[in-house]
Amino acid sequence: NDFYEYDPLSDSWSKKQDIIRGDRERAISFGVGDKGFLGTGNFLAGQTADMLSFDPQLNEWSNIEDFPGGQRSDALSFVIGNLAFVGFGADENGNFQKDLWIYVPD
Repeated sequence: NDFYEYDPLSDSWSKKQDIIRGDRERAISFGVGDKGFLGTGNFLAGQTADMLSFDPQLNEWSNIEDFPGGQRSDALSFVIGNLAFVGFGADENGNFQKDLWIYVPD
């Protein structure tokens, strides 16, 4: 659940607020604007579609709307400009998905 910020100017790391529900694997993450995002993946109890946002100014994680493509692991994420794209991966039955969703942050 640990979360750190790297400052390339000082070549140093600083501890940030622990990731809420951070005990996951096979998740996606991306950054848009001044926020970071983390979501989907697997917990011990199974897959999730939840998404989190990190505000570095407040040093705070927040729950945001779940990924609309449903629960999945091993999804893909990338950013172009101020748009994040999330998709593909495998659903809870192991079926590979061929969808791609666009996230437009506030």
